[in-house]
Amino acid sequence: MGQVKKISFIDDGAHTTFVSGVFNILHPGHRRFLDFAASKKKHLVIGVFSDSFAGEKAYMPEEVRLAAVRAYSKKARVFLINDNLKKVLSNLKPSLIIKGPEFRDADNIEKIVKSWGGRATGLTNAVWAPNRNTASEILRGMSEASKAYRIPIVGGHTNFNTDRPQLAATIFGKAESLITSFEAKPGDALIAATDQRGSYVGASKNFAAFLQVPGERLRKDCELLPSMAERGLFTAGKDISQGGIVGTALMLAECSKVGIEIDLESIKSPDGELEKWLGAFPSYGFLLAARPDKSESITSVFHSREIDARVIGQVVEGTSLHLFCKGERHLVWNHSTEPYLGL
Repeated sequence: MGQVKKISFIDDGAHTTFVSGVFNILHPGHRRFLDFAASKKKHLVIGVFSDSFAGEKAYMPEEVRLAAVRAYSKKARVFLINDNLKKVLSNLKPSLIIKGPEFRDADNIEKIVKSWGGRATGLTNAVWAPNRNTASEILRGMSEASKAYRIPIVGGHTNFNTDRPQLAATIFGKAESLITSFEAKPGDALIAATDQRGSYVGASKNFAAFLQVPGERLRKDCELLPSMAERGLFTAGKDISQGGIVGTALMLAECSKVGIEIDLESIKSPDGELEKWLGAFPSYGFLLAARPDKSESITSVFHSREIDARVIGQVVEGTSLHLFCKGERHLVWNHSTEPYLGL
């Protein structure tokens, strides 16, 4: 983390683009990617994953990979990433983040753009499909989404050497006022904001609230977080990811080194099945920490867009996540004795 702190002085990130990756062999795709990133802002910062951080994905030694990137991008600030990527970004606070599509299975940065109070400015994708017809259908859907959200697709890759269709989409954008996961304070109210005007996708826990929806509504809903962040309404926040409300609350607690208490009776689920909703992955869902006197202002903004938002708990001293229901208290996790993220 020391290297990140040393380079974070660059205009406080206001004119900085950040990219990261393993960079085993610096092939032409990498060069186009780095050239594109370098063209976007005054400064380019490149994070190369260390051997320990990259794990099995690194088959060239970190010193070789680091030297290759430095040799190609002589004007960039290049450093090894040994820490959690979200933590690196919170320290650096770049104005633009671009991520290569090869990390489709990694913890995606694209949702951070929104959850940090950012506005999306462009999108790249990578399509894996067994044939051209399948790829064309996927790209048709991507094109429709691009038009609905008015986010241009500025590049991507296509690969037909796979046995099943896969898609990785990466959005980059700009945030005037960041919403970090590292600053929740004891005494904060915990607010869940979720768009429940949708349905589960098949038998999965993915809850889609964007299908057959006018683009104007989607765009206005996406504007809520950055506009409230610029008003200073949030202390911290995190997008509700595949860990659901409970797993996301644990990640927020560990990042901020606090405890969280959730009142299950305060949570509203779209179909009345609370247990399923606690582990659901909503297309539009956020946990937000805020001072109690700002809670009503926050929830009223979401309500004005017909998005469910309510206080479901509080941030407390300690390192444990507890659930409350009908007077009973249940310990879910203590991140000090058993780290979940390992920050």
